[in-house]
Amino acid sequence: MKLNYIVNLIKGRICVCQHLESIEIDKAWAADLMSDVLASPTEEALLITSLATPQIVRTAEMVGMVGIIIVSGKKTDDTILNLAEELDIPIVSTDLSLFETCGILYDHGLRSN
Repeated sequence: MKLNYIVNLIKGRICVCQHLESIEIDKAWAADLMSDVLASPTEEALLITSLATPQIVRTAEMVGMVGIIIVSGKKTDDTILNLAEELDIPIVSTDLSLFETCGILYDHGLRSN
């Protein structure tokens, strides 16, 4: 499914890398412990997290994730957005909880592998 479709489903907005709104996303991974992300098969997945720190962008880059959704209306600062822009990793923000976001995406066919 395309990133812009995901954004619409979760009533989100693309904070950075809007030019990637039409990328195809086939799987997602939800975690707040970046060590879990590093230890899991997450390449080419979308990261869903309630963290809003530069480490989420660095972790996504290290494992080859294609984008990040930050849930619960958490605010991102310029450090996160600039790093994501530099690495060409889209960041999406939504006011929905982690649970709601995962449930909606699961209901629409997005899986973890």
